[in-house]
Amino acid sequence: MDNTQIISGGAFQIARKIFQGELWNDKPASWTKVWLYILGKVAHKDQGKLKRGVGYFNFSDERTRIGKDITPDMIKKCIRYFKKSQMIGTTKSTRGMYIEVLNYNTYQVLENYKAPQKAQSKHYRSTTEAPLYNKNEKNENNEKKKYSAEGAGVLKLFEEIDPKNKTYYGNTTQRLSADFLLKEYGLEKIREVLDIIRGARGSKGFPSITSPYEMKEKWTKVGEALMRQREELKPKQYSIIL
Repeated sequence: MDNTQIISGGAFQIARKIFQGELWNDKPASWTKVWLYILGKVAHKDQGKLKRGVGYFNFSDERTRIGKDITPDMIKKCIRYFKKSQMIGTTKSTRGMYIEVLNYNTYQVLENYKAPQKAQSKHYRSTTEAPLYNKNEKNENNEKKKYSAEGAGVLKLFEEIDPKNKTYYGNTTQRLSADFLLKEYGLEKIREVLDIIRGARGSKGFPSITSPYEMKEKWTKVGEALMRQREELKPKQYSIIL
């Protein structure tokens, strides 16, 4: 007889690597509770105007649902930290905000947690964020193999844009973004775009880019801004009537 029960409300996944992170180890325990609330409340599939991984939040109304000891100031500090750590993106709304969990698909796809065949394990470790277990290697070595050593050179370039990039050498999201940029465009092209961003800082219409992740996400927007600038600089054509 099948005793399987259907549990209402659905489910979401938490990677065990959360126990290794700054949120769990260095921040107040209440911050993890806020993070779990956000992660559990965003859409698990596209729903009308909300895409997968995005949710609408009004913390003035929802704060007590997270916990009676959660204060408005605590919420503000959490959101600020989550944004700085590239965990979320936010868009203000009339009474609240839309929050996007940036790596939602990576961590909510069960297949990403399954170890590949033995012959493929080396390649898998270098191209995915999914945590692996290999009894013949130390966990810290597995962590290091997720991104390339060459990506450190990209972060070095970004230090001139924003010194906070000095703290990103162990940040998986930033290192994977750096590797993506290297593979797609090469170091010289990245340097050229950084020079453009530096020269256009403060110019209307240019996106703000201070990290490898932001460059990866806004690469096309830089091109669009350059096109607009070139159009504006074109000399006006006048018709001379004799």
